[in-house]
Amino acid sequence: MSAGDLEHLLQRAFRIIWKSPPSKLSRGATAKPSEEPVVSPPAGSPVNTVEPDDIRSAAALGETTGAMITRSLPGLDVTLMVSPPKGDELWTVQGRIWLNPKTQTTVQVALVQDTNVLGVRSIADGGRFKFQDILVGEWKLEFHLSDDRVVVLRVPSF
Repeated sequence: MSAGDLEHLLQRAFRIIWKSPPSKLSRGATAKPSEEPVVSPPAGSPVNTVEPDDIRSAAALGETTGAMITRSLPGLDVTLMVSPPKGDELWTVQGRIWLNPKTQTTVQVALVQDTNVLGVRSIADGGRFKFQDILVGEWKLEFHLSDDRVVVLRVPSF
């Protein structure tokens, strides 16, 4: 490749980059969130760690099929399906919760990595949730119950 070819490629590349981000992205990044921020779990909150025996992987279908995780936590039961990205896609964490005892309240489910809240969903008993994001290393799901209890499910990196 000659210097002229490289210069031509660079000029083409610079023409397709943003001079400024699209207005919809700018508004979304600078707008105040519509919901209240998720409060960090109190120091005494139960923390459950997923152990290797808790993960049921469909290994026979291939390495990238994901893992199913089921746990009975204080105040709720949860089933998760964690799927790694294919190519340039994002990790998918989807699940369903059942309150124990059953109530008509909702649970806030937060996907957290380090100190960053990646997403929050309000789920009723028997409801489903889904997060898609970039997950690196360990991450956790926080379940904020209506009686101010918070249960944390810590998931080691896959």
